[in-house]
Amino acid sequence: MYVVYLVWAYTPEDVLVRLGVTYYPDKYWALAVPCWICVLVLYGAWMYEGVNMMSVRDLDDPDLIAEENGFIGSEADEPDLPGSVPSMRDTPVEEVNRVLFQTKGRRVRTRRVGEKR
Repeated sequence: MYVVYLVWAYTPEDVLVRLGVTYYPDKYWALAVPCWICVLVLYGAWMYEGVNMMSVRDLDDPDLIAEENGFIGSEADEPDLPGSVPSMRDTPVEEVNRVLFQTKGRRVRTRRVGEKR
């Protein structure tokens, strides 16, 4: 099917008429359809990102920082048995910030929800 499309798109109109092929659409559609498909793909990607952004909670939402039933702990709280799977626990925001954002000798202070600067 794609080969027929390419032959139709690249063959001059007078050659097609001489061969008796007069029932194909105008050559405008040989360029318009791929352009519209590209635009639809870009629009679909844009809409996909938009829907994902709308479904994510705000960064200052208290539920993202800590939940009331969560088990917050670190490796030092209770050691696991050797060879066992580590127990599942929530990592405190302070520990995440310390590991990810601390530079040599500089500590990063995090604020609690509702805490003033």
